[in-house]
Amino acid sequence: MKPKKSIFISTGEISGDFYAGEIIKRLKERYDLEVLALGGECVVQAGANLIYDTTAIATFGFFELLTTLRQWKIVWNKTAKILKCSPPSVAILIDNPGFNLRMVRLCHQIGIPIIYFIPPQVWVWNRRRAALLSRYADWILTIFPWEDNYFKGGQAQVKWVGHPVASKIPHFNTFNSNITTKKIVFLPGSRRKEIDEYLKILKKVLADFMNQHPDYDFFLVLASERYKNIFEKQLSGLPINLKKREDLYQVLSGSSLSVSCSGTITLEVAMMGIPQIIVYRLSNLTYFLARLFLKKRFIGLPNILLNREACPELIQNDFNSENLLQAMEKIINDSLIESFAQRNAQEIRKTLTHGDTYSQVVEVIENYLR
Repeated sequence: MKPKKSIFISTGEISGDFYAGEIIKRLKERYDLEVLALGGECVVQAGANLIYDTTAIATFGFFELLTTLRQWKIVWNKTAKILKCSPPSVAILIDNPGFNLRMVRLCHQIGIPIIYFIPPQVWVWNRRRAALLSRYADWILTIFPWEDNYFKGGQAQVKWVGHPVASKIPHFNTFNSNITTKKIVFLPGSRRKEIDEYLKILKKVLADFMNQHPDYDFFLVLASERYKNIFEKQLSGLPINLKKREDLYQVLSGSSLSVSCSGTITLEVAMMGIPQIIVYRLSNLTYFLARLFLKKRFIGLPNILLNREACPELIQNDFNSENLLQAMEKIINDSLIESFAQRNAQEIRKTLTHGDTYSQVVEVIENYLR
């Protein structure tokens, strides 16, 4: 009898956890696999054995990382021990470069083949990471069409597989009923720090906005059920409907506006053809350091892709109640904004679509399971 095949999959963010879950589901349909994972709710639901819930400790920024450093050390020690004792057939590393680039070195030392899906955005940040990754990884599967050139020159095979969001969202015309409802959606992010900052501003804005527009409905979509109690407590008494992550597209459909915390979610909103305001705030020192190294004018992914401010950005000190209220008023009073958002959706979809992303990722993984 052949020994049971095993894979190791590592991610940190909630978006990466979703992608990992989809990959695991497809693999388990074809193989009797043991899956060891760093991730969250989605990998568990897909049938993985969770080593540690890394979505619970995901952070952005050096100083924010210090608050979870002890937990990440536990994750590293536990994972390294498992991989050394029972090396899997292949390691699939998804995004989360702060941790996964170190994991690349470890897997290489042990002799575990490495597939890196959603590599570091070296075109935005640190290009030296590209050389390290292309030297040690076996495959680098990119999600943006221009990334290939950054990772060539090493041992890794590089392939553009399209963006998973493009595979995930049905064509935006499916959602375009030509009827925009008086509905505003709030998307506060998945990290605790992001959520706290977002809620501070949201509570100040809502009272003023509701006084002027009592006919609007408000929805807030949770990135994870983990923080549901926080939202219920903080928004108690306010007319906001809390919805689960799986209800996102239904909630967005026909909405007038989304106030979106910067991240992958902004691409989903953009591909739905919904007007949005992209917001973000972190510690001042982290923001200062990020701006020193940031090579792009914009922070929001739709704006980076389109190379223009298709969606207004309120970042750091600009993300305040006065500015947000003004931006919301401007969008809901703009009669052309919906058609503008639909054109942007077409352009972004055309840029990021390249077949079925998950099928291409699974095809590469299968090379190590035969």
